[in-house]
Amino acid sequence: MKKFLLLAAVFASVSLAKLSAQCSLSNVSVDLVSATTSGLNCQVTLNVAFDLQDNSGNKFIWINLWKASDYSFVNFNYNGSGAKGPKLNEIDGADHTHPPVAVIGINNNSATVAYLTSYSPDPTHINPTVGTSITNTPAGNVAHLVITGLTFFVPGGCSGLVLQGDVWSTQSNSANSPIHCASQGISFFGDPTISGQITCAGLPKQFQVILHTVSVTSMDVNYKVYIDNGPVGRDASDVLIYTSGSPITISSASSYTQPLTTWGGDQSRNLVVDLNVLSPFTKSGIVDFLTNTCATLPVKFKSFTAERNHSTVSVKWVTASEQNNHGFEVERQLGTGQWQTLTFVPSQSNGFSNGELSYSYNDVNTVKGIANYRIRQVDNDGKSTYSVTRSVRSEDQPGKTLVYPNPTMDGSVKVVFEDKNGTRDVSLMDMNGKVVKQWNGIANNNISIDNLTPGIYSLRVILKETGAQTIEKIVVNKR
Repeated sequence: MKKFLLLAAVFASVSLAKLSAQCSLSNVSVDLVSATTSGLNCQVTLNVAFDLQDNSGNKFIWINLWKASDYSFVNFNYNGSGAKGPKLNEIDGADHTHPPVAVIGINNNSATVAYLTSYSPDPTHINPTVGTSITNTPAGNVAHLVITGLTFFVPGGCSGLVLQGDVWSTQSNSANSPIHCASQGISFFGDPTISGQITCAGLPKQFQVILHTVSVTSMDVNYKVYIDNGPVGRDASDVLIYTSGSPITISSASSYTQPLTTWGGDQSRNLVVDLNVLSPFTKSGIVDFLTNTCATLPVKFKSFTAERNHSTVSVKWVTASEQNNHGFEVERQLGTGQWQTLTFVPSQSNGFSNGELSYSYNDVNTVKGIANYRIRQVDNDGKSTYSVTRSVRSEDQPGKTLVYPNPTMDGSVKVVFEDKNGTRDVSLMDMNGKVVKQWNGIANNNISIDNLTPGIYSLRVILKETGAQTIEKIVVNKR
């Protein structure tokens, strides 16, 4: 089901027009607090922050905002010879039907910065938008202005809202205020943005989250990933499968890419990414989706097990349905070696079935150490998909959590859990106790961990059904 979401936050990328050398505006950011449909309009509440170089020409500052689709109709020249503060009939477009949706005035000419409550160039036709608070935190000769609680109406719906605007300043707040400097064509984008992927090659699937921002100012964020079980957006039925470390720092010069991560649970669902901005604004609930675009599998596995009975490993699997299925290859991997094909088991139904079918294969395995098993399902046209991987211990290995290789030289390890049914929550912590990776609701009996930097880690495993907990040490050495 396609989902439609309102933008949860916006940040600005500033394109400067011809400006006076005395005027400098930078690091503009906008936080969309809320946007609610009201009749034919969208009621918007937002916060704005930007840096402005102090000088005598920035006593009074004005911000004009339009819907991006309306901005192309506006052609007022702020930088023309003798330009004065524009009146409404100069900034509502050539057809006079595209007025700004908000005009915000700032009095920067006093010890305490404040909103301007009237628009001197045209007080009859323009009523300034006033928020709940405004602050100026100087840093040298640069003022960091934060404007909060601006509320105004935008014609049309809220979905995909994008604003565009101008900023200008003057030394005078009079009807004939000369324009000291201007910044035109400020484009506002949905930001920070969430992208990523869900892999389709084999089970369990893996996902990857990628975070971007157009803000040149560094932004600290964290996020959680859920299996999407609800109709729209984040809701209580969604299942948490991953929590990121905190904070993650991103900027326009440095995005973030999460390593591919295995996830348990329903592999047919989309994933919900719930992002929180920790600074420069505190903002929660920025939501986007990783769409599960993998085609419907020709075979639906109901179960797959691999269990040791002395020198024999019994491999069993049950299919819930089969479409165009040629059969199954049983594959085995010893330790971290190469996968090898043990046998081929043909489909019991000539490739098509809507009922349960049971299969099995007995492997004589006397090798010491871990053996991994998986099923390669092969279509009649030669295409194939893999089942989840099951790990089996040798007879002399105790039934506890195993990590191998440990120590590791390449930052990659495999973890095999106790031979108990159930689901597990797993956390990997560094020497300072910081959680660097986390898995929730793991139903498989093994996971792989990659891209670990040198150091000592603690792996905590909690069996959800009983609350039983084990902790293992992982050592990553330098090559």
